[in-house]
Amino acid sequence: VYKNTTELELHDVAPDGRVLVAAVERTSRAFCRRAGDMADRELAWLDWPIVNDLSADGKWIAFFESELGVGFKPVVYLRETNGALPMKLGEGLWPRLSADGRFVVAVRYDTREIVVYAVGAGPARRIPFGEIDVFSAGLLPDGVSLLLVGTEREKRGKGGTRSAQRMWLTDLTGAKPRPLTPEGVSLQMPVFTPDGLYLVARLRGKPTLYPLA
Repeated sequence: VYKNTTELELHDVAPDGRVLVAAVERTSRAFCRRAGDMADRELAWLDWPIVNDLSADGKWIAFFESELGVGFKPVVYLRETNGALPMKLGEGLWPRLSADGRFVVAVRYDTREIVVYAVGAGPARRIPFGEIDVFSAGLLPDGVSLLLVGTEREKRGKGGTRSAQRMWLTDLTGAKPRPLTPEGVSLQMPVFTPDGLYLVARLRGKPTLYPLA
């Protein structure tokens, strides 16, 4: 009866047949305020940016778009916080910058791969998940080791439930991942001690140090 390019929400119908509707357009936005800025600077690109990482010097953000603007196929971008146009890297989710800023690591659930994008010239490196359902991944400060966050695909807990989240270590060659933490460790963004020897995570709500060695 009525066509529209946006989502419609029905609020009410009158006895005479009139209807009250709202045309809804849902978007996400991203802002940054750097040292010396007097106001926020908007860094959104398309319709649903999700920022997942900020470089240590505050000059770059890594984010992905996943809605209408990219045809609902998640795409990873890198953008300077000064407002310069973003750099499109390729498909993926939850991108993380390497400590030296030379690479961005993302996850592709559709192909079950970790993708390491070079910032600038260079081909992308693809590493299969193996037997782990990876949620996110990132390079450690050494620039070689990869930290994986996820669950074991074939392992089931009581009642057939999926195993709890934990972390593994692998490297850019795709070596068999080594468990770094026990199950049940919660981590959104990897945090390491200044000497690079320990991972800081939460186990049952308590901050815990896990040696990378």
